[in-house]
Amino acid sequence: MAAALWTRVGARRATERVVGRGAPTGRPTVRATGVLQSREEWERATRNMRALRLPLHPDGSKNWDTLAAISSTLAHTSPAERVLDAGAALYSTFLPSLRLYGYTDLVGTNLEFGRRIALGGVRLEQGDIEATGFADGSFGAVVCLSVIEHGVDVRAFLTEAARIVRPGGMVFVSTDYWAGGVDTTGLVAYGTPVRIFDRAAIEGLIAIAAEVGLRLDGDATDLDCLERAVHWKRFDLRYTYVALTFRAETR
Repeated sequence: MAAALWTRVGARRATERVVGRGAPTGRPTVRATGVLQSREEWERATRNMRALRLPLHPDGSKNWDTLAAISSTLAHTSPAERVLDAGAALYSTFLPSLRLYGYTDLVGTNLEFGRRIALGGVRLEQGDIEATGFADGSFGAVVCLSVIEHGVDVRAFLTEAARIVRPGGMVFVSTDYWAGGVDTTGLVAYGTPVRIFDRAAIEGLIAIAAEVGLRLDGDATDLDCLERAVHWKRFDLRYTYVALTFRAETR
């Protein structure tokens, strides 16, 4: 699946250089911060991705936060800037989409990557999102899609993201969410207890972000949920997603 994805991206880039037909058809404009409120909403995001000629995520619901992350990155960075996908997956379509928009300095890190991989102009390498080793202010954007619920120390990650993003840069985070909470007692996935963030946990995350110099771009009070738009069949859990965009304070 990953090899096919990157083969398509490479072919699209080559086509664009030759005849100008490989580029996306436009730029998405999606709210910077919010809660996925319905299945129809992520289906609409999927249709928008398809209309823009962007690669689709294999999990349809993930097109919602992927499109939001693309939108925020395009709004707050230039194609010449470095972008990090913190906790990247081989099947993720975030970095491949940015490559189609002409971004050339794209990095994805994950503890599971055993060696450095170069795919279609993107570098994937082993790395801990809580302690990356990258230089201060070396990224225009840091994006973390559905990762922090898998045993990540939220304070450590946000502190590290604030350190490596440039002043005025963007940090985008999405995660599993249900305002009233979901009972995950005894459930384990990917070697860590299953976690679905509730309202108090997200409010705590936003407060930690402010402490380390990341200002929320959006309405911190708009955390209500309407519909359990996501179904994790493995555990028969139903919940939704929340997406949060932060801007780094100027120093």
